[in-house]
This record gives sequence, structure tokens and C-alpha cells, in this order.
Amino acid sequence: MSFSYFPIFLGGVGGGGGVGGGIITVGESGMFPTISEAITNWHNVLFINSDTVETSDVVVPSSGLTITVLPGVELDMGSNKFVVDNSALGVNGQGTISFSYQSPDILFDGNDNSNLVVEGITINNEGPNSSCLTDIDYARFSNIRFDGNVLICSDYNILSGCHYSNGNLSIAANADGTLINGAVFDGTLTIDSGNSTVISDGVVV
Repeated sequence: MSFSYFPIFLGGVGGGGGVGGGIITVGESGMFPTISEAITNWHNVLFINSDTVETSDVVVPSSGLTITVLPGVELDMGSNKFVVDNSALGVNGQGTISFSYQSPDILFDGNDNSNLVVEGITINNEGPNSSCLTDIDYARFSNIRFDGNVLICSDYNILSGCHYSNGNLSIAANADGTLINGAVFDGTLTIDSGNSTVISDGVVV
């Protein structure tokens, strides 16, 4: 007989600041008002349980960051972004992340050593089309409802089972190998300036 052991770790990174286990909540009625404050207190597994307004960039720690946005909850990034340099960010849930940049910026900003996986949430771009979703290569997005303009700026991004509405889906000229699979285009115009883009199993509403 054999078995595998997969420990479940909730709360924060070990060995820092007297961190305990348990569910760490963020938001108006959470344990911390913002993600950045929770990170400052050595937590990196977070549940956004009520509406949250980030007042600064969210800098992902080297240990990584996992965020679950609960249904009906909005995480308002405003003019701020996630900085994922040399780290990994996972975002999931059934809530909403909104952002609005008055000048071009990047929602999920990283480098060659970044890892990004986003699942299930709504991403609401209230700003101009010139703002990039991410500059992280090999980023993965699945079952996302995109509201507003979407601009793909990085290489080998995979977007699977997503719904696009109220804006354009654009692939930038410097983006290679974008894969868009199982999409619903709800009044959305696709503008492909990238290289080797593959769009399959799309439905136009």
C-alpha cells in the first residue's frame, strides 16, 4: 500500500512575524483592509471576503501569493497593479477585479522569472485599450469573464473558456504564440497584430 501526502497550508509564510494558520481575510470586513497590508504582515494565502480598494501596487513576495476573490466581491485596483517580479501569483474565485489606468500600464506586471495563473473571476477594465493585461510570458487565464478592452502584450499566453464583452480583444504586435480557445465573443472585435496567434472554438454572440 502506498499513499501521497499533500499538506494544506493556509494563512501566511512560515517563520515570520508570529504568523499563525487559518483563513486570512481581506476587505472592508476582513482581517486586513488591503492585500498589501496582509502581505506586510507575512500572509500570502488570502481570501477577499468583502469589497477592497487597493491604495498602492501589490508587490508579490518571493514566496508567492494566492488570492481567492469570493462571489459578489470587488477587488478595486484603481490605478494600481500587481508586481510579480521573480515570483508566482495565483488568482481565483468568482468575484471581480477592476482597474482603471489613465495612462498605459500593466495589470499583472512581471519579468522572465514570473508565473501567473488566473481562474474563474471577472476582470473589468475601465480604462483605455492601451493598457496591457500582462507582460508575463506563458501566463494562463481560464474561465474568465472579461468586461472592457483586453490587450495581450506577452508571449505564449493561454486564454481558455473565456467570455469577452463591452470592448475589443487585441493582440499586440510583439506578442507571439497567443492561444485563445473556447471563447465567447459578445459584441467584441478581435484585432490580431501578433505573431502565430491561434483562435479556436469561438462563438460570436
